[in-house]
Amino acid sequence: MLSLELRRPVRARPSASAGYRRTLVPVSDGPGGELAVDLACRFAGDKHAVLVALAPIEIPLEMPLDVPAREEEARAHMLLERALAIGASYGVRVVPRTVRTRSAADAILEEASRARAEIVVLGVSRGPRLGSTIEFVLKHAPCRVMLASSPPPAE
Repeated sequence: MLSLELRRPVRARPSASAGYRRTLVPVSDGPGGELAVDLACRFAGDKHAVLVALAPIEIPLEMPLDVPAREEEARAHMLLERALAIGASYGVRVVPRTVRTRSAADAILEEASRARAEIVVLGVSRGPRLGSTIEFVLKHAPCRVMLASSPPPAE
């Protein structure tokens, strides 16, 4: 006799028992960005957990790294303030970091190593392809990587 059992996918639910103490979240605009910070806070292990919110400011190769970038810095500050507020709502300590870089992917990997992150949580947009930054981080990260994507729009 042949039996077939169909199962629905199970969504992982964050719990304190599966928590991380050192998490890196690169902050970004878009629906996935805020969700990534929220998810990282939910996965924080305990009151000693630290979430590093990283705002990489990419500077083109043809410009010096110390070139004024007021708009980008203001955007980074706003994203970090949002991460701090989300962290505060969960009681999670958020350490804001801004870094000027040629490559956001390199900055994420360097910060993951520097902070000895146990996991990197990346916000992603829905679509058929991941961006080159996300693909590079997935391939080269020194720790686990979690992708946070908002649910598809209701039809």
